[in-house]
Amino acid sequence: MSGFSVGNFQYVYFVAWNQHIHEYSYVDNWVDTDLTALTGDKPLAGPAYDGKHLVAVLTSDNHRHVFFATKNGDIEQLTFNGSSWSKQNVSGKKRAKANINSFDYWMGACNINTYSFVFFSDPDFHLHEFSYIRRWTDTDLTAQTGVTTGGSVSVLSDPGISVCAVFYNDSNGDVHQISNSGTGVEFENDQNLTVLTGASANIDGAAGFSTSPNNQIHFYTSSSSGVNQFYFNGTSWSFQNLPGGSYWEPYGLAGFNVGNEQHVYYLASAPD
Repeated sequence: MSGFSVGNFQYVYFVAWNQHIHEYSYVDNWVDTDLTALTGDKPLAGPAYDGKHLVAVLTSDNHRHVFFATKNGDIEQLTFNGSSWSKQNVSGKKRAKANINSFDYWMGACNINTYSFVFFSDPDFHLHEFSYIRRWTDTDLTAQTGVTTGGSVSVLSDPGISVCAVFYNDSNGDVHQISNSGTGVEFENDQNLTVLTGASANIDGAAGFSTSPNNQIHFYTSSSSGVNQFYFNGTSWSFQNLPGGSYWEPYGLAGFNVGNEQHVYYLASAPD
């Protein structure tokens, strides 16, 4: 599932069992809209139980964008422009396809102003970025860095300071982070957080956000020891294992901040 708020309005997106994309929206009451049926019945998303290739973002012009992978790996976009929904095959004929061969692989997306960015692993475990500035562009980030992924990507976005941070596991399980320079165009500065902190964790279903006014980055992941946090205090990265029940993979984490306070939610494994 994915979602966001616009003022007091709420929007939630998910893959139904018939592989249609639905939007639950709340303005004065909850409304269920079948976006797949609304835009022509096709293409179908991947199976609902493999609905981790779905993410929704809101651009600064209040346009709603939903990205998802089809059962053949194409990245599709559903867009609400303020008056109507439309759809677009972002992958086209020449761009990369998503790796949808595992229940465990996730993709991420973010927006900076009116620009959209989608990140995913292809079948060869290359990290790709689909970016929309004036047109859609496919960038093979693995070709730039030489680092292949473990299959999943997670994205932290802070529209207030026009920064997106992209996290992924490499093939050795190390946690990496790349970010844009603040212009919303170039993603660079690949950092191995495992080398910096001495800790590793699983990116599958990870969640993160930045707090304000202290402008720290908090990124929550999972491992055999439970829920972990990588956080950036403005100068350096640190690691912390959080107290509480062990994380039950592969259902993901969710969270948000209220000022400098952090709130993270997850499904724990059953007690012995």
